[in-house]
Amino acid sequence: MNKENTGNRKIIFIGAAVVALAIIGVVIILLQSKTAPTNTAGTNGTYVDPNSHETVSNPAGKAPDTAGSDPNAPIYLGISKFLDYGVSTAQMDDLKRAYYLYTTSKNPHIKEVSIGVDGIVSGPHDESGATITDTLTFSTTFDRKTTYTTKFVYYDIDSARLYLYDAKTKALVFDSGNISPAINTVTGD
Repeated sequence: MNKENTGNRKIIFIGAAVVALAIIGVVIILLQSKTAPTNTAGTNGTYVDPNSHETVSNPAGKAPDTAGSDPNAPIYLGISKFLDYGVSTAQMDDLKRAYYLYTTSKNPHIKEVSIGVDGIVSGPHDESGATITDTLTFSTTFDRKTTYTTKFVYYDIDSARLYLYDAKTKALVFDSGNISPAINTVTGD
């Protein structure tokens, strides 16, 4: 009977070891999938931005998406979505200029501006003043890391102003001032 108990104990020990290794393997796989970065480029040099749903393509050996433009200018993902909300191309240029002012004020310069296109909220439309203004609120993510609540106020046919707020504290982080290509300046008000 002792030999039988010893044989059973060996089988139980081996079975327990196999189960323990399987559990450890599952835990390791689950931990890797939770900690693996979700915003990395694929093996072919492409990346689908989760905020704008646009694809950034930078295959090895090819010129990057920013080739031929200002080397300090970021790429703007999702910005064309504002056309659906009545923003003019001149106002979108103002928005890009406002983002440019913010991104180049950082060291190192921010290289990617991503608009949360699924969360764009339109309003209010204000006709009470001398100038009719419209406002869009949405999220902006910089370099796939920092996300701000964003308010974009646009008026006239070619004027705009950008406000960035800390998403947690709601504190104002950046105010572009009024931007208008007609006078090609940035003013405080």
